[in-house]
Amino acid sequence: MSWQIHILANGRFSIRFRTQWGGDLLPSMENIPSSIFLAYSASGLVLVDTGFDPEDVGGHGSFAAQKRTESLEELLKSLGLVPEDVGDVIMTHLHWDHTAGMRLFPHARFHVQADAFRAFLCLKPNEETYYRPQHWLPLLDRMVLIEGDKEIVPGIRVRRTGGHCAGHQVVLVETEEGTLALAGDLPFDYSGLWSSLPADFWEDYRRCKGEKTGWSDEQWKRLRAFMKKNKLMDAPCGTREVSFSRLRRGCARILLTHDPGPFILTVKSGNSRPDSGKGSRRMLP
Repeated sequence: MSWQIHILANGRFSIRFRTQWGGDLLPSMENIPSSIFLAYSASGLVLVDTGFDPEDVGGHGSFAAQKRTESLEELLKSLGLVPEDVGDVIMTHLHWDHTAGMRLFPHARFHVQADAFRAFLCLKPNEETYYRPQHWLPLLDRMVLIEGDKEIVPGIRVRRTGGHCAGHQVVLVETEEGTLALAGDLPFDYSGLWSSLPADFWEDYRRCKGEKTGWSDEQWKRLRAFMKKNKLMDAPCGTREVSFSRLRRGCARILLTHDPGPFILTVKSGNSRPDSGKGSRRMLP
């Protein structure tokens, strides 16, 4: 089974680590590109991650740039698709910049590593701000929990990597030119940097965006009930990690969610949905 990949440019955002008094505790992260990936073959569609919402960019002075045509709904429309066409969504992980569009898909199954949920049992103060539980808590009954590596459909499989966060997974797609890895945020590990910031900074970071960057007692209660029902509290997170360099050795090409490369790749022709000429996207065989 040979698949093709549509690269959907979802916009850019900038993160600043600014206190309420205006001082920056760390250098800012500016103009970060963000992509969503759609795998397409004659047998169907598989979406990988669902992008970010500009309103979810947290912290004093942080901001996003997302054109109307870069919203996930409009990106799908540019390919002649609607959310109802998507039956399988693979989540590389559950950080806020990957989960905003999950609510759009009324019939989809969401394939997530079980360790992504186990990690919630031991979040540090800064790590709580990486998530927006309102994106996915209403969808818990459609979560497909994965333990390690698994084939999702013929020609597409996931590999648990850890690294960027517990439960991070990459998506390996068989294409005409070989195995292509949709590697999410695998190379990026900021844990040491973020944890160096004082706890009161993260409290202020939460308050800056109100409830969107915080967890309510009701959300925790709902999450724990789901984890208990699925016996996720009975075992610790896996500790095995797959490095980016190791992944590279077995793949013809790797695409990252926040890699500017996809925006300058040469586009090759192939069988795909009709190209309307609209939207911000690229297609790879």
